[in-house]
Amino acid sequence: MQIQKIINKKVDREDYDQFINPIHQKMKDENDNKKPTFKECISVIKRLYRLEMNKPLPKHYEFKTTSGNRHTWCRSRTWKINSQTTWEDIIHKSCHWIEYRKYGSDAKIHNLNSFRMEKRFVEYAYKHKWHLGALIKATKTKVEVNKDALMIDRLEKNIISWEKKIKKANTFIKKYSKQLKYYKKKVANGIVAKPRAKGYKIESYKQKAERLLELNPNIELDPFYEYGGEQKFFPCKIFQVNDEHWDNEHNEEWCSADHEHYSWKSLYEEILYYSVNK
Repeated sequence: MQIQKIINKKVDREDYDQFINPIHQKMKDENDNKKPTFKECISVIKRLYRLEMNKPLPKHYEFKTTSGNRHTWCRSRTWKINSQTTWEDIIHKSCHWIEYRKYGSDAKIHNLNSFRMEKRFVEYAYKHKWHLGALIKATKTKVEVNKDALMIDRLEKNIISWEKKIKKANTFIKKYSKQLKYYKKKVANGIVAKPRAKGYKIESYKQKAERLLELNPNIELDPFYEYGGEQKFFPCKIFQVNDEHWDNEHNEEWCSADHEHYSWKSLYEEILYYSVNK
């Protein structure tokens, strides 16, 4: 409560004469008491608002120029800036308006918050030499360009671009011509791929082998199961085949190492060899 009383207390005139007014006087002396332009006033309001609020001025605010004895102030989201406004006046009015935006109903004219804010604004403006034209954007000199020269340059680039496209097109024409020649020769020799039926699915070697075993029950397999389980299928041997090797002891044919397989592909190929029904 005591701090709030100190803040709300009105600052003495002597403090303004000591800390703020001398800077305003320096600005007048250095720019020969030149007044800011309408665009410079807009830049002052926007930059001071961003400096204090840490965000840009909302876009719905408008700026209009006025004259006579009308004050520079913002009403109904419209800043009316008098053409005779000085640097001191625009900074001072901006300070009070930003103070209302920041503190709301707690804002008190010329209290400690207001004084410190205006002091910051004046020092910032003087440091960045706003009064010496730092806010005026340099106008770019307009360079006259010959339209015919531009058209010549554009046409030359278009020709180079289309030449590249022609080169690329010739490359593809050569490629596809070779493919066309190959397929015409293939068709002429009667090598035509049969179209696959709708829903056709490619069988794996395992599926092919299982299908042949169902069609040829005389072919038996001897898969390898580790410890009586079903963890390993390979190596796998084929029984009941016309093997040249003969088991003389038991007078029966037997499966030699030539019939051991370690993949479904090789197993399928041998089953296919001995299959009657395919």
